Amino acid sequence: MAAKRILFSAAPLLCVNEFLYSVTPINGKSMTPTLNPDTLAHNQRDWVLLDKVTVANAKLRRGDVVTFTAPHNPDMTLVKRIVALEGDVVFTRPHQPPSVLRVPRGFCWVESDESYHGIDSNVFGPIPMGLIEGKAACIVWPPKRIGPVGPGRLRKGIEHSGSVAKYLYGNEWSSLDEEEWKRENENR
Repeated sequence: MAAKRILFSAAPLLCVNEFLYSVTPINGKSMTPTLNPDTLAHNQRDWVLLDKVTVANAKLRRGDVVTFTAPHNPDMTLVKRIVALEGDVVFTRPHQPPSVLRVPRGFCWVESDESYHGIDSNVFGPIPMGLIEGKAACIVWPPKRIGPVGPGRLRKGIEHSGSVAKYLYGNEWSSLDEEEWKRENENR
């Protein structure tokens, strides 16, 4: 009888955790200063409330901080900021090929807030929206940092309209180079 009561009590909590909201720790410093701003305190990290409802309803926006399964390692979960959605044009960070691309349908472009730490779309390309697990809605720990996750700053080099073509063939990148892009856009 007691076991049955515990089971029936735990089931709704498990459903909430799996499908609606969960709390998770943030590791690393790739999202500094938005998350884990005190990089010298190795034992202190932010804990965030993940909103899974927004993801399920496909209501993600540019600037949202999300957790997702790493496209290069399905056992790894990453935390990054969405900087571009399908159809947006991205000029990748220096030294990352290709230099200009359009985010394909059903994908988004994610980047670290701290550009010198972490692996993001500049390394592995746009990610399928289906890999996103949750949106970091607010910081719930430590107490001095409780509040909504900040909007951060979207870097220059993201255009939400344009005509630069980008295609992804398996793991191969193919894009217009800057000269082709300029020639094609002179006629528009």
